[in-house]
Amino acid sequence: PAAVSRGDQCVSGENRYELEEAAVTAYELQKVRSIFRPLAEATLTELGAIRLGTVLDVACGTGVMARVIREQRGPTVPIIGVDVSSGMVAAARALSSDLDGRFEWHVASVDAMPLEAGCVETCFCQQGVQYFSNVGEAFAEIRRVLRADGRLVLTVWTQANAYFRAQSAAMRRHVGEEAATKALAPISHSLSTRLPDILEVEGFRDLGVKEISIMRVIADVERGIAEDIDGSPLGPLVRACGTGTMRRVVDDILADCADLFNGTELRVPQHASMVTAIAGRSHTGKAQQHSG
Repeated sequence: PAAVSRGDQCVSGENRYELEEAAVTAYELQKVRSIFRPLAEATLTELGAIRLGTVLDVACGTGVMARVIREQRGPTVPIIGVDVSSGMVAAARALSSDLDGRFEWHVASVDAMPLEAGCVETCFCQQGVQYFSNVGEAFAEIRRVLRADGRLVLTVWTQANAYFRAQSAAMRRHVGEEAATKALAPISHSLSTRLPDILEVEGFRDLGVKEISIMRVIADVERGIAEDIDGSPLGPLVRACGTGTMRRVVDDILADCADLFNGTELRVPQHASMVTAIAGRSHTGKAQQHSG
């Protein structure tokens, strides 16, 4: 798809999920392997053999959804990844550079994407909507770039499992309340009840919701938990508290999750809602205010 110049309009604010280079590496090594790749695979399994057409991955991170689509559907599916984090996009570009496929990557905010109207057939958003600064504007922009009858597929975590709770409690004890709150940010949202109304207002129909579950596996747990924290906005908060803080946080999480060990692995079920919707054929809201 042809890109259009829309200027530098990246979102900023407390919900912006942007990591420094070292943290992006930790994110790919730990979070992608333990949760985001399994979730991408489970999502595509639930969708079955439907035609994807040109794919947009919003809040693409390091591009794991694109890589899984490439593995399962082959190199002919055009895939566009958009993320507000330049570090994430750089990693996505590097990790796909040796793959035979059709990839296009953009650093941009979801509410101002440099794409033409109606240029994509399927839009994925894996665990990104929780961080949108304005959910309505984001879905209006997604609706704009989807063709009529295009498909939206998004996932959001639905509950704080034992690992989330242990991480938040350890942050509260050793780092502070801000860190404890951030630890629960991926699941501290009201989207489950708000999404139907928001999507309808922004021109979507045929909403479907299905619960999917994965097994989160953190191997080599002492190192893995530290990597998991470093691959998130919690990392700098922990490191700022001085030498030994990470060790204390990890020890507390290990103690609280002792019954979840399988050898040297921590295994904990994690549940998500997969929400699907179809872009309506006509929409008079914000989505039509863009000329592309």
